[in-house]
Amino acid sequence: TTSLVSTAQQFVSAYNSMRDTLSKLTAYDPDAQTTGLMFGTTEALQVDTGLSQMVTNNYFGVGNYQSLAAVGITVDNNGDMSLDTDKLTQAYNTDPDSVTKLFTDPDRGVSAKLSTMANNIGGSAGSVLSARADALQTIIDANNTKIGQMTDSLSTQRDSLLTEFDNLENTVATLKNNASLLSSFSAVPPLGAVKTSSAV
Repeated sequence: TTSLVSTAQQFVSAYNSMRDTLSKLTAYDPDAQTTGLMFGTTEALQVDTGLSQMVTNNYFGVGNYQSLAAVGITVDNNGDMSLDTDKLTQAYNTDPDSVTKLFTDPDRGVSAKLSTMANNIGGSAGSVLSARADALQTIIDANNTKIGQMTDSLSTQRDSLLTEFDNLENTVATLKNNASLLSSFSAVPPLGAVKTSSAV
């Protein structure tokens, strides 16, 4: 039973770690106005539901012990899993075959259901999380395309404005040059004007 208890404790620790991770991913901080990466997503709800069902479901056809609670593995109101080692040991000593089948039956046992759930949630293809990752990647690619288009548009506008600015500077320089030439001319007296000389 030492190996059984040790494995069960590892299972409980892994489950609680998964729960902690899920809580962080779905958290909301009202003070900082920030949310976790999976806050409000259907994927987070599916993971949560899958974990809850795995823990609370009955496993029929595996012997006298048909639930995790029956062998001392329970979840409290906060979602934290705990292990009653005495209850697990007692169950194994009473009916080791049923306890073994509860965990290892290839079709109905906890390990089989857990494996199926894990593949559905986080498998490499077609799973809940892989589909979410693919959807996010599609959004990222679309945003990168838009950024590239906006960058090209801004570059074109910048070149146009620089050209316009150069033309304006050239025009201003020409006007200044013309104004300088105009100011260099001396005044011409009116036609028919007679010069008068002062008497000596």
